Amino acid sequence: MIRSSSPHYLQLRNSGYYFRYALPQTLRPLFGWEIKRSLKTRSLALARKRARVFLVSFERLVSTVVQEPDLMKLSRDNIESLLAKWAQEVREEIEETEATLPPMSREAKLDRVRAHEIAFDIPKADYFEHRTEAQARVARLFLDYEGVTYREDSPAFSLFLRRMQEIGLTLNDYQLALMSGAPRPPLGPQSSAPKESAIKQERQAAAKPLSALVEEYLREAEAKGVQPRSLEEYRTSLSSFVELHGDVPCSEVSRASAVETYSNYKRLPPNRNKKKEFKGKSALEIVAMNPPETVSENTIKKFITRVSTFFNWCENSEYISRNPAQNLSERGKKRKSAERSPFTDDQLKKLFHPDVFRPDAFTKAYQYWLPLLGLYTGARITELAQLRPQDITSHNDIPCIHFTPHAGPLKTAASERMTPIHSKLITLGFVDFAKRAKQKGQPRLFPEAKTSSAPNFGHNPSKWFGRFLREQGITEKHKEVFHSFRHTVATRLQNEYGIPPSIVGDVVGHESDGMTAGRYRATASIETLSEAIEKLSFPIAPLRQEKHE
Repeated sequence: MIRSSSPHYLQLRNSGYYFRYALPQTLRPLFGWEIKRSLKTRSLALARKRARVFLVSFERLVSTVVQEPDLMKLSRDNIESLLAKWAQEVREEIEETEATLPPMSREAKLDRVRAHEIAFDIPKADYFEHRTEAQARVARLFLDYEGVTYREDSPAFSLFLRRMQEIGLTLNDYQLALMSGAPRPPLGPQSSAPKESAIKQERQAAAKPLSALVEEYLREAEAKGVQPRSLEEYRTSLSSFVELHGDVPCSEVSRASAVETYSNYKRLPPNRNKKKEFKGKSALEIVAMNPPETVSENTIKKFITRVSTFFNWCENSEYISRNPAQNLSERGKKRKSAERSPFTDDQLKKLFHPDVFRPDAFTKAYQYWLPLLGLYTGARITELAQLRPQDITSHNDIPCIHFTPHAGPLKTAASERMTPIHSKLITLGFVDFAKRAKQKGQPRLFPEAKTSSAPNFGHNPSKWFGRFLREQGITEKHKEVFHSFRHTVATRLQNEYGIPPSIVGDVVGHESDGMTAGRYRATASIETLSEAIEKLSFPIAPLRQEKHE
């Protein structure tokens, strides 16, 4: 829930309150979007006092180095364009949340839909009355991040807030439609008459090839702070679409041509640019060769998501009137390997059999620790592999792992979190292992995980774990992977132990449900998270303690 009593420059994290100061646009190229400082307290009253000191100091400093008149001022003329951008950001956040949720039973899905319906089943007038202060905080944060100046007592801010509330209702309807599989409602600022700007831009886009719009889209994503690796993955998927479809103007991409391109993409082989037999051949020529091995379901899913997100951007940028790539996936026709599966009890017994999974059986420390950490935290493999000794800490006397962007890139904002360490890991010696690494001055817990040729710390461990799975007789390719630990933890906590989805999200670093809850909701206490994690129990035999030095 949004804490309406907290000033917009305060943020409550696991370790206490933080002061956040959004910098003017002219300073962001040099110093980033914001300055953040820990206030070293969980008391709101004390945090307010300390934050005021920071606020006065930063405002005085900024005023000496930058002139504010160049900033955009909130006015009736720019309200709709600003809200369109806000709606797109929230929409993408909703889509990613729904795409990354773990598999659920039909009953669990229905319960989730019912809970969402109940939360927003209130009269529209009451919604506006009770949500005004909470939504005002969201509005202030958004405008501050965009470098827009405003006065809260101005008619423009009142109009902006009212329109944000109206669009917020449609965004919640949109999320409910995604959750239930119903037709998606229209989004964002709507008008009954065609906009002249839309007509003008569509005509301009008619002369703009897809490749040019892809570059424009990626530049905008980069400016928003999207990680370089994600940008490159989007570039690869969108370049494949353009190559298979043809580099035509955006307005010439029809539903039929998008479906045909999707169909051809599914017939491409994996890593086609690295294989000699495909060297010098176009994507369509490779499709015509009918390669026996084709891209995985996970790769197809990412391709669909990235292409659809790109065309959503084209639609919201008024280059096209409708997304031709929406809902490209074939519902009800997924291959057996379409989803990452949680590990079964029998598979866990194989993986962690004491005759196989013992410290002296491995040549690298990560080979012993990463599977155990995945099993008892549900964290992503790169998050774990890039940990530093100082990231193993304690909070309120509870040993924790601090997943922080200072250790390396994180997938989402919710990925930055404090996760209590399960007592099984402590018994096996993980905390002691981290202490020894710190005493040795190691920059990383698992320095051997990253080689010069690997794109990140998770690459080599992921390859090794795939081989380890096959050695233990778990051979269904693309279905059981390291990410299956994440699904195992999430599904067991929620379905077997009855842990609320919001707490499960805090444990594994999922975005929370709801239009703004994921950005501004305070996470559960470390004691609550520890209690949830300690419920995890698996039918594996006792293991020997790790002895790596």
